[in-house]
Amino acid sequence: KTIAVTSRDITMKDKQSGCTYSVTLSDDFKLVISGLPNNIDALTITELAPTIDCSKLVAGENYNVVVTYAEIDGVTYNITGTVNVFVKNVKGGQ
Repeated sequence: KTIAVTSRDITMKDKQSGCTYSVTLSDDFKLVISGLPNNIDALTITELAPTIDCSKLVAGENYNVVVTYAEIDGVTYNITGTVNVFVKNVKGGQ
């Protein structure tokens, strides 16, 4: 089952105050989940909880990051493409 993912669906965890985070998904980004139909048929992007850990991201830099998803019994994830985060310091101009 292919799940549509947009940058707005991704939770940014441990962001630094005073910074903005711009998330870009590559054109070929795709999330496919597999498992038994009774495990995956009703799953939504909200339940999959895509998250980026921002705790080590520094202002003024671009990062290719790993998006993590909720661990759900009987569900496996196949992800293609990349996710990029640009961190900007809104106070210092970086």
